[in-house]
Amino acid sequence: MLYQFYAANGDKLTMEAIAEGIGITPKTIFNRYHTREEMEQVLQNHWRGQVLLQLDKKLEFCNNSVEKLLFFINELLASQNSTACFFEREMAMRADFTNTPDPVFANFVQKIIDSDSDHEIFSDSFNPEIYSHYFIYFIFNILSKNKDAQYVDFLLKPVLTQVGADILADIDVARLLD
Repeated sequence: MLYQFYAANGDKLTMEAIAEGIGITPKTIFNRYHTREEMEQVLQNHWRGQVLLQLDKKLEFCNNSVEKLLFFINELLASQNSTACFFEREMAMRADFTNTPDPVFANFVQKIIDSDSDHEIFSDSFNPEIYSHYFIYFIFNILSKNKDAQYVDFLLKPVLTQVGADILADIDVARLLD
């Protein structure tokens, strides 16, 4: 209940107003969360989990790792509208590439890349761990502001084999970004 209330309007309200909005006393909310920052961190972690849960449901229907990464991009960008306060908070944490916020998303991307163990889709000439962090940074700092299919090509093509590039070419990325 706190998550839904906060997603709708909590980032602009005081802790007292949030407590009232979810039907508990301010003392109760302060007993659960000693600071607003602690509460927001718990909610941000919950949001990340929700994004990945929704994504897991969709990935069952993907044929390959390229599709999985595109669905990942789509799910994150969709959350920009559906849970804007959490997306914007995540974007602020990722504004600087040298800042290393919670690696949950990067770990998920790396898992997708690592699943291509025979290097049929992804080249073996890059570091998946570093690339995964760059991938997430790119989504929050470039694609969230300009949903252009050419940016997706720019992001993915350098790490794809010819097979992976052919798969990407067969997908209507512009439609996915709409």
